[in-house]
Amino acid sequence: MAELNLRIDELIRRYQRMSDAMQSGDATKKALEYLGEKTVRAAKKTTPVRTNHLRDSWSYRKIAPDKIEIANAADYAIYVEKGHRVVRNGRTVRFIPPVYMLRGALLHVRKNNLDKARRMVLEELDRID
Repeated sequence: MAELNLRIDELIRRYQRMSDAMQSGDATKKALEYLGEKTVRAAKKTTPVRTNHLRDSWSYRKIAPDKIEIANAADYAIYVEKGHRVVRNGRTVRFIPPVYMLRGALLHVRKNNLDKARRMVLEELDRID
């Protein structure tokens, strides 16, 4: 019976260390940075270029221990991403189709990099254990 209690106590301590690591963000920090960098890189690859302003305006930042935000500071980025109408004299003369720079980047990263990010978190948790 003493051996069983010892194992349970050990499991509780182990769980607490892993929980503390997740709460502090240590286990997710590298993985989030990795995903942020990969997403920005993929978005830049699909961003159309005239003056480099739109492409150079991609960035990411950590907004919570387990969240990052991918953004483009160019004021017209949303119109390139989602498409827009061209209006002359109150009439639509044509429609510029969407480019889906961010959407495509997120799908690419999800398909190609998410498993590596998960492994990074698990390796960090194993290291703490």
